[in-house]
Amino acid sequence: MEAVVALADAEYGALGVIGDGQQLWQFLPVGIADELISRISQAPCGRGILGELIHAPVPLRLTDLTRHPASYGLPEHHPPMRTFLGVPIRVRDEVFGNLYLTENRGTGFDADDESVLTTLANAAGVAIDNARICHESRRREQWLQALGETTRSLLAGTEVREVLRLIARRASEVVGADQAVVLLLARADDVLTAEVAHGPDAEQVRGLRLPGRGSLAGLAARTGVPVATADIHADPRAHSIRDAGDGAAAYRPAMAVPPAAGLLGVRRDAAEPAYRTGGLRRHRSGPGLPLRRSGCDRPRTRPAPRRVRGVGRPA
Repeated sequence: MEAVVALADAEYGALGVIGDGQQLWQFLPVGIADELISRISQAPCGRGILGELIHAPVPLRLTDLTRHPASYGLPEHHPPMRTFLGVPIRVRDEVFGNLYLTENRGTGFDADDESVLTTLANAAGVAIDNARICHESRRREQWLQALGETTRSLLAGTEVREVLRLIARRASEVVGADQAVVLLLARADDVLTAEVAHGPDAEQVRGLRLPGRGSLAGLAARTGVPVATADIHADPRAHSIRDAGDGAAAYRPAMAVPPAAGLLGVRRDAAEPAYRTGGLRRHRSGPGLPLRRSGCDRPRTRPAPRRVRGVGRPA
């Protein structure tokens, strides 16, 4: 971003990453001292001119941003800004974020500046897409390793609770969760019970009961598809867990995934990005699947010997 700012002879620049709800999840400024950033009362969230680019993702070039109808004003201690240039970063058909430049040291940003910034945004989009492909490939490999490890444990006769602990630990590693919980559904009373937990406050979480209706886990169980939220405390679909440990308030992004048996829930720290459920739909045949197929919840029986014609009969 520093190179972009220097190339366009701008005073300030920034990269904005769009999160859920058409809001800025991450904002990385260049040209403003860290001390000044800490004094600015409000971090950009996607309103005003920045929001204009989110809702209308096309290049925007202004000689005086304060005169634009969408101008929202600047927070206290923010340096004054007038000239503005912003372009979207597209990753295939998705708008990943935006590149922003302000305060051109000349007479203002021109068409050449816009062309250069658009080219750089296109290159950034290709780089992000390639990085996502590599990440998805590594994650798919991790899921396959987790599936293999779980299947071997089941075939070896490992106790069910130990297998569930393995699933929680491996799921936490694959999706980058701070906490993972395996919940089992009792259909008689429509209640989900946290059978095992992995991560901070696991002891406090284990044994907690969630209603089948009025919780993200219950919704995932009923619909059969993953359910994600950017803020588990603000989402009306979620159930408040008051006894989940001292660190429970720090978790915001959360997701409930219905494997073949039970529910898998994962949570992240509030500073981390929200979960995306798209990739999980492709991997749901992973660690949770062998639980039902293996018959680990019923006594093992040896199959009856198969009679082959002409074999084992008296001569």
